[in-house]
Amino acid sequence: MLGPLARYEGAYTLAMRLYSTLIGLVAALGHRRAAALVQGRQHTEQYLRQAGNAQGYVWFHASSAGELEQALPLMQAWRAQRPEDPILLSLYSPSTYRVGYCPPEADLCLMMSADLPEQVHQWINVLQPRLAIFIKYDYWYHHFRCLHQHRIPLYIACAKLPSQSLWLRPFARPLWSAMASSVSEFWVQDQSTLDLLTASGIPQAVVCGDTRYDRVLKVVELPLDDRILHAFGQTSPSPVMIGGSTWPEDHRWLLNGLVEQHHQISPKFLQGRWKLMLVPHEINPQQIQALNRLLQEISASMSTPLRWQFYSQINPHSTSLQVDLESLDVLIVDQKGLLSRLYRYGQAAWIGGGFGAGIHNVLEAAVYGLPVGFGPQYHGFAEAEALLEQGFATAYTTRNRFRNYFGQNLDSTAFDFYQKAGGTTPDLQAQIRAFCQSQAGATKRCLERINLYG
Repeated sequence: MLGPLARYEGAYTLAMRLYSTLIGLVAALGHRRAAALVQGRQHTEQYLRQAGNAQGYVWFHASSAGELEQALPLMQAWRAQRPEDPILLSLYSPSTYRVGYCPPEADLCLMMSADLPEQVHQWINVLQPRLAIFIKYDYWYHHFRCLHQHRIPLYIACAKLPSQSLWLRPFARPLWSAMASSVSEFWVQDQSTLDLLTASGIPQAVVCGDTRYDRVLKVVELPLDDRILHAFGQTSPSPVMIGGSTWPEDHRWLLNGLVEQHHQISPKFLQGRWKLMLVPHEINPQQIQALNRLLQEISASMSTPLRWQFYSQINPHSTSLQVDLESLDVLIVDQKGLLSRLYRYGQAAWIGGGFGAGIHNVLEAAVYGLPVGFGPQYHGFAEAEALLEQGFATAYTTRNRFRNYFGQNLDSTAFDFYQKAGGTTPDLQAQIRAFCQSQAGATKRCLERINLYG
């Protein structure tokens, strides 16, 4: 007769098999993300079948782009201290993984296998990791249990567990308890997560902070020699709003606010007339065409139409580059890899994703001293809540209202966000930068827990 855990495990495994089958069917029907997930897992399976002798990897796992930003400082520090150790990076999200991709911090990058017993055992038996570090909240039952069975230490870095997590619901508690007991130690982001784990009977947890602060502080030091961005953002007398990792609803909101701001400010008063640099989260023909149509729609209703251009269509060596870009109202950066460094050209930033599944990286902007704004889906993002508490951020909670950290509803429009950002002082910028610097050190604190610096 099966025990309680075995029954839960059986139900979970069945659900994972059904999910994998469903993903395959959806991919066959042409769903782009599902097809990318299937392709990535097929590439992983092919690699594991053909792989030679195992190397005993130090294994880092990140779910998506945000979690990868938390993993990279740990990987860099490990590489610096133990250059002889081979590093494996696994990713779950098909939007972050692509076949052939491998950041310089890793020796091998694969898409994570499905959380099914036979696939997990193949992964462990072939790659033979000697230690695993998972990031934030990617909890996979069979991966955790297999690591435990092979006596491979497992750490959860930047752990963040909200009180409403599904894992804490009664129906999932047996699986969660088994997984948590497989973890050597949780390196949590904040005291609330530590308290939650302790109350759940999990003692192996310690507050280490968020490694993304270390990551963005390093990125600030990287150079960016880009004539287009420099001409648009640094030589112009107009302040620049950066829209980072934005989605269609972010675009409409920011552009409508820009138009209203331009109506209020004379075209001759450039020092108070905002410009907008948009960096869409998804850069593909469909999204770019949709953004172009939106710009045309909004511009057609104006007495003085908006002027915009796409980064990829600009000749950086043009002799009239500076004059041409000074006349633009909107620059759309349709090229990946620039966002984390181009915030240096802005005076304020709107972080996309808050009208959808959740906001993107606010620290990439804040580290430059920029006040930030975002939509209502920011709860559970500790760094956004910290910036709100400090008065360095503004959350937009509905279509026509702001809410500050203390819960007060303020009637407002997108225009007011531009106005508020226009009052940013050098002193406030210095305070935001100082706050980010004060949160540094999580990478070292995490790796000290396994005596990497010992």
